[in-house]
Amino acid sequence: MLTILQPHLLQHVRDLHHGLSTIANDKDGTFILIIKAPKEYILAAKSKQRVGFYLAPCQMNGDTCYSLITTYEDDDLNPLMINTPLLDDEMGQSILHLLSVESFDIHFFDDNNRELLGYKAQNPNHSTFDKHKYKLAPLSLEAGYEVRERSQHWFLRRSIQDDKDAIRVNFIQPLMTEDLFIMDAIPMKNLYQKGSRVSHSTLERQEPGSYQEMDIVRLLQKVFSEDSIFLNPLMTDNNEEFVDILVASDEYLLLIQAKDSPNTEKSLNRTLERKIATISKALDKAINQTRGALKYLRRNAELQFHFGEDIFEIETKGKTIRNLIVVQETFESEWESYSDRVLSLSREMDTSCYVMDYPELVTWTAKLGSPKEFFEPFDVIVEEGLESGAFPTITFHN
Repeated sequence: MLTILQPHLLQHVRDLHHGLSTIANDKDGTFILIIKAPKEYILAAKSKQRVGFYLAPCQMNGDTCYSLITTYEDDDLNPLMINTPLLDDEMGQSILHLLSVESFDIHFFDDNNRELLGYKAQNPNHSTFDKHKYKLAPLSLEAGYEVRERSQHWFLRRSIQDDKDAIRVNFIQPLMTEDLFIMDAIPMKNLYQKGSRVSHSTLERQEPGSYQEMDIVRLLQKVFSEDSIFLNPLMTDNNEEFVDILVASDEYLLLIQAKDSPNTEKSLNRTLERKIATISKALDKAINQTRGALKYLRRNAELQFHFGEDIFEIETKGKTIRNLIVVQETFESEWESYSDRVLSLSREMDTSCYVMDYPELVTWTAKLGSPKEFFEPFDVIVEEGLESGAFPTITFHN
């Protein structure tokens, strides 16, 4: 494992929010490719034993610049993908270099910095790839966002020939076990009361719920204090789950319902229509659970819940109540429907409700380092959604 053999690289992985990065190998001057992605992407790469690379062209100030679109082939027509603008810096140059060599190492990390897979990869197109023909975009945030947006449109309109021209990098040798079982014995406040202090994680997940909830807790710890986060609190009247995750402070309560699907080859191979239907059904269930949690919350002036062997009592008067639903993924074509249903719940219960997918939560917790920073866009999005009828999309520029 890369970060065990070279533990100093772990900080580099932590600093990478999401996507691709390159690291120079001190021993021989070659480059290693780091891919940090959701578990579904990593499992798709493992299942197919390859990833795809598209050099997506876009016009900027009369020049043709490029973005590297990396695909993880869960679906032939609509694969999972990561878009990396190629800017005129060391990483842009090193990525073009990697595509011109016969083989290189790839290491996959999930959003909580766990190294899950590693392979020696072979590029059958290396001899015909001319890295000098690809112009790198100017090194600026503005150029990066422009290249990303334009290349995204290109990818959605790509042709059959574009698919044929894509570079398919094949995995020829695993660099670590492919069925890793990770145990984590680092204690976290407000979690040990639920039972064992040791948690574990795997790439393939038959029963997704508890894994995703723990992953969300780890993300939330970047923003909220550990002792304000409660995992699976129970209602006192029937010992049923109040919410999946509660974040509580003197000023606010954040109620979170999380919905995930199994991470297996079978689930990855479902049709796009089936995936859309699954998310829609999960969202409806989460909306009903959020409604039930809010009704329980409003029964008394104090919120009471079982947590471990203790009963907690939290004053609710004067606190801002927010509700967040986290689903596995969202689909742009369905965003109006998601918005309509969640905003209807906001109006019905007279409280703020929002829905996002897990990758979006990864971005929020990476970019917004305090509760104040987190809730500012949350409140703006909900307010604009209630006014317009659909949640606006948000882009982080820092």
